[in-house]
Amino acid sequence: MDISRNQLDTYNQNEERFATAVRERRAQQAAEIELLDSEHKKDLEELAYSQKKQLEEAEKAYRLELSRKTEMQEKRLAELHKANELEIKQQTNQAEKEFEKIQERERSRVEAYKKNQEEAIERLHQKFQAASEEMHKQNRG
Repeated sequence: MDISRNQLDTYNQNEERFATAVRERRAQQAAEIELLDSEHKKDLEELAYSQKKQLEEAEKAYRLELSRKTEMQEKRLAELHKANELEIKQQTNQAEKEFEKIQERERSRVEAYKKNQEEAIERLHQKFQAASEEMHKQNRG
């Protein structure tokens, strides 16, 4: 029995050592897993922070580009507006000049018509005077 007991004690000691080794190994693995988890969590946080910063920079660049394009469009619109106003002014001036020419031409026509009418009236008056004098001469004579 001594041998058996001795074997049993050895077996129990071996079992105890094995159980201790397993517990230590599990504890070590748990610590390694916890370390890996914390590293993974840290990496994820850093990645999230990095991506957030990239997104902020991209949004800032987008707003800047949008602002620049808006400014360019507004400048172009102002230039078109100015060009259209200038064209309208030129067309208005041209129309006014043409109107003045037409008005002057009509004024000249009216003046010529009046002059012709006055000359015609003067000729008729002279004919009337001549006829009147002729009638007076015939009546006296």
